Amino acid sequence: MRAGKPMWTIQNVVKTIVGLVIMLHAQSPFAEERQITFSPKNHCLDNNDNFSQDGRFLCYDTRGSVEPAIGNCRTIEKVEIATGKETILYQTTEFEQGDTPYPGAGAASYSPVEDTVIFIHGPVKEEVAVRGTYAKNNRTGAEVPGDGSGKITWVDKRDIETSRDTIPGAHRGGTHRHEYSRRQAHRLYLRRFSPATV
Repeated sequence: MRAGKPMWTIQNVVKTIVGLVIMLHAQSPFAEERQITFSPKNHCLDNNDNFSQDGRFLCYDTRGSVEPAIGNCRTIEKVEIATGKETILYQTTEFEQGDTPYPGAGAASYSPVEDTVIFIHGPVKEEVAVRGTYAKNNRTGAEVPGDGSGKITWVDKRDIETSRDTIPGAHRGGTHRHEYSRRQAHRLYLRRFSPATV
């Protein structure tokens, strides 16, 4: 708690009451389980923040059961809980599937404060010759808006050149599960980078 900032603001009290009402309703005998999606593909909820900030949508990836599962995944999607309408948020355009796939995308998380989804992403086709194919130690973070436009933003900086020192602020290894901070104005990354800066 910060000095001079009250812990029990109106906003915090309202959030607490709404959370309790939802929790009590979910535990009531009247709450029923129901299927939301019916399309013939996997809808994988990673153990991240899958609900949108308004609680209307769930984000997920469509990885299959063939390993590497995320490496073979081509889409990040959302489903509207009330209607079951599915929307593709991001789809790889150039890809290879199988034992040595690229790029791969998965483990999606919704922002708690805006309509954006963050996820892990493997190397794109142009990078495969230098970086290699999808692997846990060869992936980065990406973010897309929740409107389905597919506009991708890279959220961390990679430096795979080994003949010199690493660029300050970059990393050589792969990243794992990107999630937004619970602090509304703060993200887990400091700056956004485009692939051209790496």
